[in-house]
Amino acid sequence: MLGRIEQDPGVPVDNPTGAVWQDPPHQLASHQSVTLPTHVDIVVIGSGITACSLVRHLFSLHEGTPEPTIAVLEARTLCSGASGRNGGHLRDTPCLYFSDLVDRFGNEAAVKMLRFRSGQISELLQAARDEGLDDFELREVEAVDIVCEEEKWEVTRDELDEFDRIAPADIPRPKIWEAAEACTV
Repeated sequence: MLGRIEQDPGVPVDNPTGAVWQDPPHQLASHQSVTLPTHVDIVVIGSGITACSLVRHLFSLHEGTPEPTIAVLEARTLCSGASGRNGGHLRDTPCLYFSDLVDRFGNEAAVKMLRFRSGQISELLQAARDEGLDDFELREVEAVDIVCEEEKWEVTRDELDEFDRIAPADIPRPKIWEAAEACTV
């Protein structure tokens, strides 16, 4: 195991799939320094969604103090990895993981994590507005989960019941349709 940890991870694969938004007119990926600085306050490795969120947050914290100097190190171009190519969706289904959080960390910590996770989409939307981005492709929509296997439904139902019993009332509850009712919706 130690040998595997010490191995050089190498660089990302040759010829990765490109992201449409990285092509003109956006060209975010073309922004890079000609040389590396000799000193910075913070070094961030990678430029995915987590790194970009962190850097944005760090810059927001400096009120009244000098801005930190931050270097973002990326093997290719900004957001060239999975975050840059992601054409999927951001989704949170707290009722399906909340009881696990309670079991692992206790009710108070689980509620804090739940509130943090459930606020991420609205935070991303607000960040885009704050940055003056009008053409970003993020919007809030409703989602549907369908459970077809009876065994899985029993587990899911237990999760939903525990979520309803323990989670704070201000956290949205999913709408549940049993099989017969779902056929009429």
